Amino acid sequence: MFSLLYGLWEYMSRKEEYRILILGIDKAGKTTLLEKIKSLYTDLPGLEPESILPTVGLNVGRLEAHNAQLIFWDLGGQPGLRSIWDKYYADSHAILFVIDAAAPARFDEAKDALESILGHRELFGAPLLVFANKQDSPQGLLRWQKEVKDTAILRRLRSTSQRLRLNCQFATLAPPAGLALQLSSVAT
Repeated sequence: MFSLLYGLWEYMSRKEEYRILILGIDKAGKTTLLEKIKSLYTDLPGLEPESILPTVGLNVGRLEAHNAQLIFWDLGGQPGLRSIWDKYYADSHAILFVIDAAAPARFDEAKDALESILGHRELFGAPLLVFANKQDSPQGLLRWQKEVKDTAILRRLRSTSQRLRLNCQFATLAPPAGLALQLSSVAT
């Protein structure tokens, strides 16, 4: 009898699990974003940006929000590590793509990486949030938005958003507001 009641309680209290990929080229600030999310939404202190090393493989962050368990997979962005990204696509519910707004010299590389991600069928319908990190350079952010505005990325986002309901936002917001946008997209 106890096991029946325990099983019922476990079923009733189970939280939906969502896996969110944090992607972007190396040195964009993906791990810094993950650490900021952890410090804002959990009791765990996030690492200070100065103590964060380049990700080789995967960093995992977990938090509970809105009766759901969120699992963040922060994947390394070095060119040699991008080949493993697609191994995580099928099991992911959303993508946070991080760009370094202060590094316009790397925008083409970031756009290529984003276009590569958008080409995978496993991600069709998954919400996408592009975070412009390191916004202390407003010119960099404006340049990124201008470069993306008339590119194949935006054309693909427009066509897929109608056909596949891909939701893309350019977050110029602080991580809490941008993350709230993302979580509402995942839940719907």
